[in-house]
Amino acid sequence: MWTQSKMSDYDAVVTSNDDVTIGFFRHTDNSAWVFIITESGHKFDMNRPPVYWIDDGEKFDLAIMKNLQETMDGLDGDDHPVYSDDDDVIFARVWHGDASEGYGQIMPSLVQGRNLTLQVYADSYDVIRYQFELDAGELFKSVLRLSL
Repeated sequence: MWTQSKMSDYDAVVTSNDDVTIGFFRHTDNSAWVFIITESGHKFDMNRPPVYWIDDGEKFDLAIMKNLQETMDGLDGDDHPVYSDDDDVIFARVWHGDASEGYGQIMPSLVQGRNLTLQVYADSYDVIRYQFELDAGELFKSVLRLSL
């Protein structure tokens, strides 16, 4: 079940199971971010970020944001970071935040999708998949301030 939660200074939409927590929030620069926290003792493979997708749609590979972070010396064109990782938590920007330039694929999918699949690469070389039911379209719209 997805719930609204306070994460530092941000309101986030969060769900979890015994192994992993995933959430989405709007940053102060208005961009939208995903965060993933391992809860099971697994550590992330620092060379292979997670991938997630909604229903049978496009895969969102966080390696793209990690590569952008490294290529651009950690900053996008507006001097904002786009990716951050540690052994047990990953943050990645998933949307620029400017509705006038479109919502891309991820924002409408969060609101209208049925299932989110998260594929995590662990430092033990395990590939672990988690599935979460997307049953909170209105909550995503409210917390992420989306006018879809």
